[in-house]
Amino acid sequence: MIISDKIVRSLETVLQKHIRASVTRNISGTPVTIRPVYIGTHFRSRTLKSQVWINGKKTSMPDLDSSQCLRVRVYAGEGKLGYGVHESGLNGITDDPAAIKAVLDASMDQFVKTAAAKYLAGIGESILTTQTSLEQNGTRVKTTYREQEELSKTDLRDISDIILKLSKDLNAKDRVVNTTIAVKDGGSAYVDTLGSDIRQQERMILVSFSLSGYDKRSRPLNISEGLSFRKPEQVTEKVVLSKITRMNRLWQAAQEKERISSGTYPILLNGGAVGTLFHEAIAAHLLSGAYVCNGDSFVYTPERMETQVLPPEITIIDDPTIPDLMGSYMYDEQGIRSQQVVLVKDGILQNYLLDIASAAALSQYVGREFHSNGRARSQWISEEGEMLKLEPRVTNLEIKINPTHLLGKQALEEAFLETIRQHPSQSGIYIENGGGEVGIEDGAFRLQPGAAWMVTSEGEKKLLQDILVVAYTDSLFSNVVAYGEPYRSGYGHCGAVSGYVPTQERAPGMLLKEATIISEPKDTRTERLITNSI
Repeated sequence: MIISDKIVRSLETVLQKHIRASVTRNISGTPVTIRPVYIGTHFRSRTLKSQVWINGKKTSMPDLDSSQCLRVRVYAGEGKLGYGVHESGLNGITDDPAAIKAVLDASMDQFVKTAAAKYLAGIGESILTTQTSLEQNGTRVKTTYREQEELSKTDLRDISDIILKLSKDLNAKDRVVNTTIAVKDGGSAYVDTLGSDIRQQERMILVSFSLSGYDKRSRPLNISEGLSFRKPEQVTEKVVLSKITRMNRLWQAAQEKERISSGTYPILLNGGAVGTLFHEAIAAHLLSGAYVCNGDSFVYTPERMETQVLPPEITIIDDPTIPDLMGSYMYDEQGIRSQQVVLVKDGILQNYLLDIASAAALSQYVGREFHSNGRARSQWISEEGEMLKLEPRVTNLEIKINPTHLLGKQALEEAFLETIRQHPSQSGIYIENGGGEVGIEDGAFRLQPGAAWMVTSEGEKKLLQDILVVAYTDSLFSNVVAYGEPYRSGYGHCGAVSGYVPTQERAPGMLLKEATIISEPKDTRTERLITNSI
């Protein structure tokens, strides 16, 4: 959806009124006047429609949820040392233009006063430290952009037929199939006191399958998989059938999962798992300008810029400008145009994910000018009553390996088996996809595999019970044996203090001589009390 002209005009009217405000106070007998220098607002509206099917039958009428929110940022002060900045959010508001205007107008007085107070506090802090709470405004220009509106909204009926037809392959007497389809249609408008008017659409189709039942020992067994799309044309039989085939394969293999002792093993990660590893262990958090500039991350600090931080065959690119990927957009939530950023080139640290504040801080830190590369993102204004902070986030991440270092699929598999034969364990682990987390202070990384297979030196595979891969970012690449085809894409929602935002990764496979595996000490599942079916 595209936000209406009436809502945008309402926001503009309030902003132009309050940019003329001023706060005057006597300080030691001298009148001091503080004025706002910039105000920006980001209005978002979304509609979520979802339907659940159990064994192919609807459970109820479709759920429909609609909501709106508004983020406001006020910059106040003279700017020689920086500005007092106040950010606030109005959640659960209406989409009625007159009501939005009234609510914002009533709130803006407090917002301007708070920004002025923060400016005065920051001036006081500057006596003690150069790292005050004052924030640079950064480079801004008047911007007008209106995304071309889709001809029609996406409806559940546009995609449910193909998904339900193919999901019949999941049906079996020994399990229950739960299918959920959700369509999220939304829009946003960024309006500021420069006269900017930026309107974009937010659209996503979410499909999830879950199988629940029992394994051969009558213990509970659950498998879940999801799909995400940006438009109905991406929902093809090939994509959906591939996911369903994978679920059936995992269900059969999970009937008799193997256990493995904690320790070090050769590891082969497919492209989905490698994408997760680079996302979590490097790009999404350790290369966030916010974490680097405020001193929370000590791994890829500005002192390491333009130095070798990864092997020379690795290049990391983040690009939200690619159409129709999970992390794609034209303008971020501060009204800055997004752009492709080369974070690491040939192993050399080049840049960070930057919003306006972190770009200004990095400029002061390094001594040369940096600008926002359009990475300010958030999930919403607030979740569970807590306001979500706006910060630089990863978008569409691509890991490129110099072709001279890439093996073909068969050659990579043979290298894996040879690595297993040379390892004391005489077994290795093949990992498909997964999720993870990283400690931004020290780069300690944990990967939770989507599926992990124990592989013998003869190539036999058995599905493993839940395991974790544990590594430190800086030491991980000393164990790389090879990279290989094929490149694979993965997607998901990355979490941080600004909430969960959609992202996508593309990467090749990667073979490690060894990595540390932590295995669950034992299987705590109990057998089913009554095993006969009704």
